[in-house]
Amino acid sequence: MFRSARNGMVLAGLLALLVVAAPVALAQTYAVVPKSVDNPFFIDVEEGAKAAAAELGVRMQFVGPQTHDIAQQIAILEDLILRGVDGIALSPVDAQSVIPVVERARAAGIPVVTFDSDTAGGAARIAFIGTDNFAAGVSAGEAFIRALPEGTYAIITGGLGAQNLNDRIDGFRSVLAKFGDAYREIPGSPFPTEDDVQRGIQVIEDLRTAHPDLDGIFMSGGWPQFAPQAYVEALGPWADRVREGTFVVVSFDLLEQQVELLRQGYSTAQVSQRPYAMGYQAIHALHRLHQGEELDFTVLDTGSDIVTPANVDQFAGK
Repeated sequence: MFRSARNGMVLAGLLALLVVAAPVALAQTYAVVPKSVDNPFFIDVEEGAKAAAAELGVRMQFVGPQTHDIAQQIAILEDLILRGVDGIALSPVDAQSVIPVVERARAAGIPVVTFDSDTAGGAARIAFIGTDNFAAGVSAGEAFIRALPEGTYAIITGGLGAQNLNDRIDGFRSVLAKFGDAYREIPGSPFPTEDDVQRGIQVIEDLRTAHPDLDGIFMSGGWPQFAPQAYVEALGPWADRVREGTFVVVSFDLLEQQVELLRQGYSTAQVSQRPYAMGYQAIHALHRLHQGEELDFTVLDTGSDIVTPANVDQFAGK
């Protein structure tokens, strides 16, 4: 009886040890890599990715260069490959330069999707999740010509190698090109900001000094408007002209700061994107790929809207 009880206790102890020693399944880790972490546009991308990760019970790592820097972004991607993350969602700083490192990730068995901005020609990645940037650029061009019958204009952009921004510019120009010489883009345009707010403000100030007779500006991203007071000050006398409707500003994005600028009349129209949906859908796509599923899309358009002072309350806070 005693020996039987002791044997039972030993067996129970061994079983307990086996349970303790058994490997614990770790949640998958998916990395979301924006162009830069100092760009407020990506805050909503991160929130959407967090929400999806919580739903799926996985880990989400939001990591990117501090500023718009392709070398730093590539170094981060190399580190993620070495650490063996389970998937990467990437917004490339430069559409062409990231292709080799995306190919290395894929060769290591790590699925890669792009969001917000794509690789050149969609190379190497599995899918793109974000705005149909050419179509959104067309919408921006249509808003521009509705507000300005003719005139000279400048384009402000971020990085010259960003696919999403170039697609927006191509769409915008395709509309204005239909009207021959009615619209004239000034020499040197587009003017890059490298996604830097202060540099964007400086570009506006420089344009006002060099081209005081300019009639409008198209911004492929909202960088100067992310610092609203400085943006209005940079506009100088153009600020009153925007409010009067004799100077046109059409810009991408509709962050909280930009909503107020629109309400106050310091912007003619904004192209509202859906960054939360980009982050949310990117994590879901990576999880499906990690589980061996095939995506039923190579491009997922998250949509966009033209927002003006007349309809801004319909879109504010969305």
